[in-house]
Amino acid sequence: MLIYSLILLIGLTFLIRYIRDNKLSYTDKVKMIKKQFVNFDKNKKVAKNGGHLFGLPIYNNVNRIDLKKLNKIIEVNYDEKYAIVEGSVYVKDLSDRLLRNNWVIMTPPDMVHLTFSGLIAGVGGGSTSFRHGFFHESILEMDVLTGEGKIIKCSPEEHSDLFYAIPNSLGTLGYILRIKMRIKPGKPFVKVTYERYTDSEEYFKKLDEYCGDTTIDFLDGTILGPNILVLVIGKFEVFVPEGKERFDKTKIFWKQLEKNEITEQYFTLYDYIWRWDSDMYYTTMETPDWTSNGDLRKYIPRELLKSTVYRTIAQLIRFDHKALDCNDVFIPIARANEFFQWFKESYKLYPIYICPVRCKTAFSLWDTCYFCDFGVGYGVNLKERPKDIDLELEKKIMEFEGRKLLYAPVHCSPEIFWKLTNIDENVYNSLKDRYDPEGRFMTLYQKIKK
Repeated sequence: MLIYSLILLIGLTFLIRYIRDNKLSYTDKVKMIKKQFVNFDKNKKVAKNGGHLFGLPIYNNVNRIDLKKLNKIIEVNYDEKYAIVEGSVYVKDLSDRLLRNNWVIMTPPDMVHLTFSGLIAGVGGGSTSFRHGFFHESILEMDVLTGEGKIIKCSPEEHSDLFYAIPNSLGTLGYILRIKMRIKPGKPFVKVTYERYTDSEEYFKKLDEYCGDTTIDFLDGTILGPNILVLVIGKFEVFVPEGKERFDKTKIFWKQLEKNEITEQYFTLYDYIWRWDSDMYYTTMETPDWTSNGDLRKYIPRELLKSTVYRTIAQLIRFDHKALDCNDVFIPIARANEFFQWFKESYKLYPIYICPVRCKTAFSLWDTCYFCDFGVGYGVNLKERPKDIDLELEKKIMEFEGRKLLYAPVHCSPEIFWKLTNIDENVYNSLKDRYDPEGRFMTLYQKIKK
């Protein structure tokens, strides 16, 4: 009886806290954050959390700033095509609301665990990036908490130096509290065509060609082995023609690609956006068979078929995913095949996620680009990592004039770091002096050095 009373008490506590927090206005939350910041120990750095999903360092002796209450969608304006959200809103929360009306954010990512502030500060994209670039290119304005404890509203017209510096800064120049972004109408369905190649040169040539095709709405792919390369081409559709194959939740997306089962099928817009998420790309390749059992999935509500639930279950059963690496490596499209030739001889880790991206706007810490994203490390075919592969991979990124996303740690020296990230150290330091003059936040290198 005591245990049930305790559970009930805990449940009521969370319910009361949820109701209380739900009544707080954005202005109230900002006041709370500023008060918290003022009371911090100035001898310690300020950090948002205690680490990162993909192995960034855990920060122990720091002031932990709590931004979790910034989790509300403030406004969705379909007439003027914008949405306003607080910084800790999960992408899925807004996306699912938009999807009910067949609308989407400009660059929907593939994973549900991302917040909008993280998607901007850490740089993120998806299968519309060949057309719309990274997510941060759709931002109209932001409120940012700087190292001085000030809340600065910035846009391309107002405090533009801060606006253009936040993407790829990882919270080292300021934390995003509120975001106004562009949204766009979609259609109820996506027609997906799968093209399979055995020749990598032809594959990347076709990828480049499709990036210029204005009839295509979505474009990504996967490489399952040295000679198993798949392109995934998507187009919006209003309806599904009679007799055409439709994707359903009992299907495992990577299995369909692996087994060469189909060349064309139709997705609801919801299922297309989250098609990679339920299996975290290819993670269930090495989990017990029941985790990717289609018959079992029939009885699981769609809302529970997502990576966050998967991770919770994995923790409960103490399953440890053995992926050797996790990196998004960006290589100029013109040299993508050349990089792949090195990869298949030196690393040989499959599958690889492939996504083209064209960034048209120059931001201070992430310049314009036309890249092929190699999503490396989701694969499970290798039992041990090649010797010194981390440093070798970083050398190759610089050799090919590429970049990498900074959600994963770097292994290079401080001097090499700026070349690896293609960031002008003087520009970064100037921004740091302006918006974090007392060094309340960590530097970029401090935050991601392994």
